[in-house]
Amino acid sequence: MRSWGPCTCSFPGRGASARGARPGRAGPGRGIPWPGESELGMSQPAAPASDPLCDLGQVTSPPGPQESEGGDLMYSYEYFVQSPQKLSFYSWYGSSKLYHFRVPSDTVLLRWLLQAFKGPGSECTDVEITVHFRYGAPPVINPLGTKFPDNTTVRPSFSINLIHNNTVINVSSPAPGDWFIAAHLPRSPQKIEVKGVTTPCTYIFQPDMLVLRLTDVTILQPDTPLSRTLSGSQLRHLKVYIPKYTSDLQLELRSCVSNGTQICPVRLIVGPNTLPQSFQKVISCTDQHEPCRLHLPAPPWDTWLQTLGSNSISVVGCLSATSPVLSLNTSQNCTTAFFEGYPLYLSDSSREVMLSVPYPETGNWYLSLQLICPTHVSECQQLRADVEASMSLTPCFNDCGSYGQCRLLRRHGYLYASCTCKAGWQGWSCTDDTKAQTVVQQNVATLLLTLSNLMFLLPVTVAIYRHYVVEASVYAYTMFFSTFYHACDQPGVAVLCIMDYDTLQYCDFLGSVVSIWVTILCMARVKIFVKYVLFVLGTLIIAMSLQLDRRGIWNMMGPCLCALVIMISMWVYRCIHRHHCYPTSWRRWAFYLLPGISLAFVAIAIYTFMGTNDNYFYTHSIWHVLMASSVAFLLPPRDKNTEPWAWSQKLTCRYQLCKNTQEELYAVT
Repeated sequence: MRSWGPCTCSFPGRGASARGARPGRAGPGRGIPWPGESELGMSQPAAPASDPLCDLGQVTSPPGPQESEGGDLMYSYEYFVQSPQKLSFYSWYGSSKLYHFRVPSDTVLLRWLLQAFKGPGSECTDVEITVHFRYGAPPVINPLGTKFPDNTTVRPSFSINLIHNNTVINVSSPAPGDWFIAAHLPRSPQKIEVKGVTTPCTYIFQPDMLVLRLTDVTILQPDTPLSRTLSGSQLRHLKVYIPKYTSDLQLELRSCVSNGTQICPVRLIVGPNTLPQSFQKVISCTDQHEPCRLHLPAPPWDTWLQTLGSNSISVVGCLSATSPVLSLNTSQNCTTAFFEGYPLYLSDSSREVMLSVPYPETGNWYLSLQLICPTHVSECQQLRADVEASMSLTPCFNDCGSYGQCRLLRRHGYLYASCTCKAGWQGWSCTDDTKAQTVVQQNVATLLLTLSNLMFLLPVTVAIYRHYVVEASVYAYTMFFSTFYHACDQPGVAVLCIMDYDTLQYCDFLGSVVSIWVTILCMARVKIFVKYVLFVLGTLIIAMSLQLDRRGIWNMMGPCLCALVIMISMWVYRCIHRHHCYPTSWRRWAFYLLPGISLAFVAIAIYTFMGTNDNYFYTHSIWHVLMASSVAFLLPPRDKNTEPWAWSQKLTCRYQLCKNTQEELYAVT
């Protein structure tokens, strides 16, 4: 193995307006990677011991807090845990689960442990989980491939896919500050699930963060040379504080010797690492006859910059975070030392420009403007441009438009907002009309869902004709509130709300379940007194259960099963008591009961298994028609001694002759 002597290097730094700056923290370093693992393309590999390259900038970690071999470094572990969250299929940004981490300063290695697992249930299949990473702000994602609003600049976030296993992601020299992770399942299947019919599959995701920090580093002062000795593959870390109003930073490596010669290859890696794109600066210094320099224009600093102008025909601008861009040219180079900004351009033909940045990074933002000179630079002295700039912060762009709603979300104490769209509109601000419903389609959908309720006029008429006035009142109640609930529930412009939406929804659900309850009890043909007691008692219990869980399947199945048990018990009792089948007439079975039961089963199957968000207008309208028709068939015939429309005679005040229909039994002797 070839041996190399130590490298002695000096690192003078130069910064504009450096006076009065507080010193930052810098330090040399060397590390050993975690056993059996490597970094995931986020860092430069450490040089082997036989390599003459003295690597300054990339560090892997020793196992636990300890000193390096040289005795001048101390590392410490810090472990951050986020509580697991249940993932959802993606339909809008609120479907994703957001995790917020804060990476401490002086971190040399960041490790994320991503844990994904599914809940109990053998019927649950493996589903691909997508995980997005971003530094500074929540990830801007677009799994549905929808359009963004005009004048919106979007940069992709780093993402990976995993399937219910543990994955480790390592990032060397990560940028300190806020990091965000967003996780979600694939696109929502759009199927309307009936709660309680099937056991939903549960997919859980939990990210944990482990960081390796340098606890003691050396300070690199501006304009002050610092000598250090490197040996073998030893690594050194250096940090310098960049004071306010710094226009540029120059790092210079000089007087580097190796084994008495001036050939001492050293590599400098400057700046933090971010995802998905790293703006780290890497420079290799191989020839030390001349000083090795790295010039960084507009390094990051934390004060506001006043708008610059020299403030002509064209003006180029750059919106950047952490530091301003102090030099723009005709190529519109909108980059700082480690970050890329957002370019803007103004001219006589384009006097106004607008830029929207979804989820901007947390911190200070700067707008740099520069006048583009004509052919002769001397003419710049005679030109002037007045530029008016304005900035606003909104939770949602354009308040999500006419077909969206801006919702405030909270994940582990972190507040953020996102748009939920309706009427087929998509996108971050509900401006993507690729699958949007036209106004005609919205009107047709509203008419289908509301006018289909008029089919309940059929069971209302049959019930009144057969002297079931209470049942007819329940059907009329259901028809009224179902009509106006669906008129208020529409996602587009064809909306009519006669009262609060929640009240309409509750009354619609209550009327639907009570209608089924009274219909089956009416078919049981129990005594009048018992029937009305069950009517009232069942309605009160149904009202209570709906208040507890309005969409639970047992709110409908419970009353149905109880009423069916009562009805079957009464029918079996009559069969045993009369020694023949009940109902006795085959015509009753063939022309009423069997068609009514068939219609009810078809309606339940459509409601349970065929409903999606796309065909909801059609399937639910069919549900209305089939259930109303089923009730009309299933209502039992009137009593033999009751005339049709006999209920109307009770509304008048006059004497009536009562007919005694009681059969008298005579004893024959």
